[in-house]
Amino acid sequence: QELRRNLPYKLTGAQELSIAEILADLQKSTAMNRIVQGDVGSGKTVVALIAAAIAIANGVQVAMMAPTDILARQHLRRAQEFFADLPIRLTHLAGSQSAAERRETLEALATGQTDLVIGTHALFPAGVKFKDLGLIIVDEEHKFGVEQRQALLNLGRDPHLLAMTATPIPRTLAHAFFGDRDLTIISEKPPGRKPIRTALRDRTRTWRIYEYVRKRVEENKEQAYFVFPLVEASEAVENRRNVIDAAQELANGPFKGLRVGILHGRMDPDAKDQVMQRFAAGELDI
Repeated sequence: QELRRNLPYKLTGAQELSIAEILADLQKSTAMNRIVQGDVGSGKTVVALIAAAIAIANGVQVAMMAPTDILARQHLRRAQEFFADLPIRLTHLAGSQSAAERRETLEALATGQTDLVIGTHALFPAGVKFKDLGLIIVDEEHKFGVEQRQALLNLGRDPHLLAMTATPIPRTLAHAFFGDRDLTIISEKPPGRKPIRTALRDRTRTWRIYEYVRKRVEENKEQAYFVFPLVEASEAVENRRNVIDAAQELANGPFKGLRVGILHGRMDPDAKDQVMQRFAAGELDI
């Protein structure tokens, strides 16, 4: 109830229904195994954080896992804002941390000095122990393997599992239809969200995309981002554009004079944060 009062917006009916289903699961004598499916922007993270708060209020620890450090840090920031007025102790665990930071985090988990840990695959290795892990939240669950998920479940005494996905894959659907997994669908988005428009262009019309983006940036003071499948050129994967070369081509070509930034998984955490902060502050156009 305290969390609800702190929210700057009202939860949607679909979010309320999701929370009610999760609450019902948490009160059963058997462990929850539920997947929450909803489009990007439908509010899955808020639902998951409310579930985390309920578990923590009942005296157990919560682990929230994301496939990339960028996403894990995004969840950490959301959680810090969300739990700002509550006595919930948060920590972050990622492969990029120093040995000293990692030791400190692992000790806090093992001794119960941390209520909620948000991390990446770094939660799997031997040496990660919890005092009492009661709930596991897995974001983008299709990015994790069956054995990885089992390794996480083994960290607690039959903990509850809440998975989240925007893009269910066949394995996820098979679990929902034929396995022991319950399904929650967040079928509506919060009011006021702009509709998403998707347009497809073949490579011969790439210049039209560049023209369109440049116009929106210059005239409307909007921002854009481009996503590429590789970080750098690879002999193993031909005919695929990569971030490092493309950023240079775009900055010196169609977007000359605009502020073009770059962000990828091989950058160190501080550099990533700096780029994201600059983009959020409007100091980067693309």
